[in-house]
Amino acid sequence: MNKHNDADILTPDWSYWGSLKTTTLFQAVLLSFDICPDWFANAAAKDPSFRLSAELSDELFKFLRICENRAVEFDGWLAIMPEENRSKGKVDLATFGTWARTVWNDLPRELPGRDVEAEPVAKGVQLKRQKIPNTEQASRTRTDGLSLAMQAGIVAYREKHRAEPSARALFDFIANHDETNNIEEFDADKDKLTWRRADGGLSDTTFKSFQGRFTNLIRK
Repeated sequence: MNKHNDADILTPDWSYWGSLKTTTLFQAVLLSFDICPDWFANAAAKDPSFRLSAELSDELFKFLRICENRAVEFDGWLAIMPEENRSKGKVDLATFGTWARTVWNDLPRELPGRDVEAEPVAKGVQLKRQKIPNTEQASRTRTDGLSLAMQAGIVAYREKHRAEPSARALFDFIANHDETNNIEEFDADKDKLTWRRADGGLSDTTFKSFQGRFTNLIRK
């Protein structure tokens, strides 16, 4: 996998992006990380192996999952959200920015709506964009690497193929297109993925075991 140097990331032209009324949800998430959506799209189109660093990719897709989940609740920033691919749904950027500050820290100052006061969220809901210093605590609370890769893979598969993946299709897809950088190796002979756990160690999962995970994930 070609892991990108985050120092080379192009920041948004806020005179343009800040003037937009609506963007896609994924564009809004990229803007929340001070990443230019056009730069990201062009880099991914030019190089199929393009990846952000593991840490940044993990944080970005974690926030995207939160946004997709909360979109169902209709927090006011939703404009049009297709059920089959929420990341491409249209959002009101300023209202999104106001909402985003209630669940995520370190938003760029230029993000529309960031400095508008929003209703406080319930205690325990707000997430902080920071590392958990306690490794044991992190291993108990963080989603494991394979689950993150599967969740991101489902979104990417839908976006690329305009269809829902089967367990087999998703297994093969994330073996070669893991956007979270948690898949370390694919053993085609043993039909097995090696992935990184929350505690930094490695685990193996065969396709047979993967099928059970896939069924549980789809049911949620």
